Amino acid sequence: MLEDSLYVVAVAVQGEEGSLARGDLPRLAERHSRRDLDIRPELYDLWAQCLVETARAHDPEWTVDVEAAWRDTLAFGIESMRRRY
Repeated sequence: MLEDSLYVVAVAVQGEEGSLARGDLPRLAERHSRRDLDIRPELYDLWAQCLVETARAHDPEWTVDVEAAWRDTLAFGIESMRRRY
């Protein structure tokens, strides 16, 4: 599930508004919204921080550029989730 979600966000961040690549974001956001799983918006920052720390700890090729790419990509998905909460 995590792998699929990260893939959707990584592809969506590269697509243009209205593109097929961004088509799954509304579905994911609805699933996480107050109407379903009720993932509170303030939890996303903690989730992103834990995910980045875990990736950093396990990637021997980790750099500040890799971290910036992770944070930018996650921020895109998180903002989409927050908007639709």
